[in-house]
Amino acid sequence: MAEQSLRGDLRERVDGGFEGWCWAPDRPEERLVVDLLVNDTLAASIVAAVFRRDLQLRGIGDGRHGFSLRLPPNLPQTAGEHIVTARERASGFVVGRVLRSPGGEQPGAARLDRVAEAMDGLWLRLEAAQAARAVPAAADRLRESLGVLAGRLAARHAPHRGPDDIDPGLYSHGPTMRLPDLPQPAFSVVLYARNAQATLRHLAALAPAADLAAAEFIVVDPGCDPYVALLPAQVRNLRYLRDSAADTPAAAANLAAGSARGERLLLLGEPPPEPSAASLLALARASARRSPPLLVGPPATAALRRIGEAALPEAVRLHGRLGVTLCVDRATWRDLGPLDTALHDGAALECADFACRAGLLGLAVLTVGEPAAADPAAAPAGGQVAPAAARRALAAFTARWGAARLDPVRRPA
Repeated sequence: MAEQSLRGDLRERVDGGFEGWCWAPDRPEERLVVDLLVNDTLAASIVAAVFRRDLQLRGIGDGRHGFSLRLPPNLPQTAGEHIVTARERASGFVVGRVLRSPGGEQPGAARLDRVAEAMDGLWLRLEAAQAARAVPAAADRLRESLGVLAGRLAARHAPHRGPDDIDPGLYSHGPTMRLPDLPQPAFSVVLYARNAQATLRHLAALAPAADLAAAEFIVVDPGCDPYVALLPAQVRNLRYLRDSAADTPAAAANLAAGSARGERLLLLGEPPPEPSAASLLALARASARRSPPLLVGPPATAALRRIGEAALPEAVRLHGRLGVTLCVDRATWRDLGPLDTALHDGAALECADFACRAGLLGLAVLTVGEPAAADPAAAPAGGQVAPAAARRALAAFTARWGAARLDPVRRPA
């Protein structure tokens, strides 16, 4: 059998295993034997006889020419950098090669970083195509295909899921939620996504008001939950940013501010129980009517009271929970600078610092009121912060501001 008559491929899976296919076009019904070698040493063998729908659609015989296997554990050849080769046994035809880094399998987060980088470029190309109104049907089909692939990725990456994890089946039918595509949004709503399921529920609850509030949604993924990287395949027109350095809500807000397009930044903290789309719409209308430069949410207001700062006037009283941390004009954001991530104490102290900066400049600093959760234990905690880190943040805040007070606060005209 000549090498030119063979075709195939080899790829490394997210879970560290390998999958591929091998086929002889001149013998379309024959199932070929594939050897897997590590640095030219035979490690495993398998018959390429697994059915794959994608092979059938591409005309690769009857589609039953795939294979999937893992390397035997504790192979001495995998201790350092090594090459894994798939080779058809009879002809010696090399199906494919994979270069692996020392230690064999990479951590799941590192793999998802690579996936996220690739998807980042893909979303930009899709947005450009949509802006040019170029083949929208093809872009939709591509997004749906990504949804199917994301479901397979989730199922393989986490075979033992906890009770609160997202069911990968949610991703098996393509996107099921659509946010408005706004060229000039009034609001850029930033969500810090530590948990995929909670973030998806938050988006689903607020999506009905997104169009009337003229809001775009930016999800910042710090890498705490691998399923967050799959959200763009589930929610159309969602803007997704991934950065492991955005490990606090303040760092996430600073990252999102650089790519936000809205006239105002609305930072939402931990998703509250039963978030209200009506509250988003009410905040948007009140903000458009009064347009204060800076609104602080209940966590920052409580932080200001805790450190003895003056009470601030209330601008908006919401009848439902939204999880507001900070709402600020982008021009004001540029004037005041980014949030200070060193002040993160899990209770919005960094937003209190932001309010103090605004107060010293004479800018109006008002508050957003939200009803308390029926169950105090269900109220968002703002992220887990070690007590020592929280004490350091409070000490740094006190050293910076001393006995400074926010009043007199200028009310908007």
